Amino acid sequence: MESEGLCNYFLGRYASAVHCFDKASALDSRYVESHNNKGCTLQRLDEFDVAIECFDAAESIRAGLFETSNNKAISLIALGDFTAALTCSDRCISAHGVNWSVYALRSLCFLALGEISEGLFDLRLAESLIVGTSTFWHSLTFSVALL
Repeated sequence: MESEGLCNYFLGRYASAVHCFDKASALDSRYVESHNNKGCTLQRLDEFDVAIECFDAAESIRAGLFETSNNKAISLIALGDFTAALTCSDRCISAHGVNWSVYALRSLCFLALGEISEGLFDLRLAESLIVGTSTFWHSLTFSVALL
């Protein structure tokens, strides 16, 4: 079910993907990936509140996963809860160290909260952490679109 869900996700058939991830969770409610992947799919459907519930379910099964916290931060940004998104981002950094995508998300949060110097600092740090700046700017543009 999980692989079928991922295929549907990548083909843009999000409702079918959600259904597959639900089936995978029904077979094994402790399967972290089905909760995380369902949350990512729900983000594509602009159902950010429900996506956060999925990320919380994944976190309750296996705490400290980078993907879960990072994905939750994206949903929180989309909902305008920049302070909570910063908390998720900080958890990612504490548990997994330096990652350009986390600093890009933190930058968006700081800028949205009017903390310009912190936002620009994290933006510069994110850019310095990746090799291809075109990838960085594409990702940043996507993230800004969520705002």
